[in-house]
Amino acid sequence: MRKEWEVDEQAVGEAGGTDGERPDAPDPFGDRAHPAEGPIDGDFPFTPPNRGAIWMRLALNASQVANLCGVTLRQVIHWAEQEYLPRSPHDRSGFTGHAVDI
Repeated sequence: MRKEWEVDEQAVGEAGGTDGERPDAPDPFGDRAHPAEGPIDGDFPFTPPNRGAIWMRLALNASQVANLCGVTLRQVIHWAEQEYLPRSPHDRSGFTGHAVDI
């Protein structure tokens, strides 16, 4: 005897086609290839990011630097007051990725 909460796995597979989807569900990718197959040539020009520029434009507060470095907030504040940690040139109360590197 089957309980009402039990699901017949074979019936679920039959109702959803070969991959278990609902037969009436719209294809989220339209006519394009599945994303696991990779991008279609010519869609987007790819240029690698300038990681150094991104790292230097990070806007981190003292608490975030402490969490990323595995030290206490008090230690980060002390190092910043002693000018061991460089402050962000854009925001003197914040830090860039360079503070994390040090």
